[in-house]
Order: sequence, then C-alpha cells, then structure tokens
Amino acid sequence: MCGIFGIISASPVDLRDLEALAKHAEFRGRDSSGLIVYRGGGYEVDRADYRIPQLLAKVRPAGSTTVMGHSRLITNGLSDNQPLVYEGVC
Repeated sequence: MCGIFGIISASPVDLRDLEALAKHAEFRGRDSSGLIVYRGGGYEVDRADYRIPQLLAKVRPAGSTTVMGHSRLITNGLSDNQPLVYEGVC
C-alpha cells in the first residue's frame, strides 16, 4: 500500500498544508517515502527508507510551487522506491 499526495500552486506551497497531506498519506504506509520538488526550473527527487515527516524535515521544499510525494509500505525492498523517473518523466 502507499499514500500519494501533492500540491500544485501558483504561489509557494504552504508547508503546513503539505505536512497535513503527508500525515494523512502516511496511514497507507510508513516504511519508506519519496518527494518530487519543482525548484529553480527543474525537479529534485528524494527517496528515503524512513517516514515522510523525516524526509520533509530534511528536504524542506520552501519556495516551491509544485511538490508531490508518497509514503509506502515495503513489500519488495527499497530498490524500486518511488518516485520513479524514466526518460525525464516523473
């Protein structure tokens, strides 16, 4: 199982809103997490083998207008942890 969440906005993402969405998504899985943050004309992808609140605290996507993420229950290892990026598509 996994929880998927995100915010796409014309103004910078409100971190409180993002944290609230992440908290709700975490109920679907707490073993690993990932974020895609659009910043500076490009995407930054972060994957972790720990809970989404820890990853949000590390990445701190302040100033970004687009953030998407997930929390996941590990069923087959971390080698294919999301978010996935293939040929420039996230």
